[in-house]
Amino acid sequence: MMVPNAIYIGLLSRFSKMKGRQLNRKSQSVLVIASGPARHRRQMAIDYARVFTTTSSDITVVGAELNETSNISYYASPPDDILYTLIMESEIIVAASGYSTLMDLCSAGRSAILVPTRGQTEQNYLANVHKESFVIAQNSSELQLLVSDIERLKENLKDRERNLIERFCQK
Repeated sequence: MMVPNAIYIGLLSRFSKMKGRQLNRKSQSVLVIASGPARHRRQMAIDYARVFTTTSSDITVVGAELNETSNISYYASPPDDILYTLIMESEIIVAASGYSTLMDLCSAGRSAILVPTRGQTEQNYLANVHKESFVIAQNSSELQLLVSDIERLKENLKDRERNLIERFCQK
């Protein structure tokens, strides 16, 4: 619903000035964006990265420190340009459905698998409002189910990303 006396300023993102940089997607790459309080971030990173360890993906975790392995690396708190590069280059992105994360992903023109944080009703609301542009998993079990057919998941993400670009990036 449009309010007649309101001024709509559009997306607010730290990536607004970085738009347009062309970066190639890396096949078999997964980015887990962990957010929230430190304890929650770490558990989120562990749970979501674990889901992808059965695939041959290179996994990058942002927002939490984990033990690095041959296919898992992490950035506790990368600068904005590094985070933007990771978002643009990753084939699959997993994140909570918080407002700032959604604005950053929309600004970058990237879809993702959103897992609303349990007990955060606004994250459930935001995920539901944007379900045409993002794949939604309510928990790590649903995420595991999506990853079990990873090729279908990748196609679904591409379709959702086209919807996202049509909604937010073409003005």
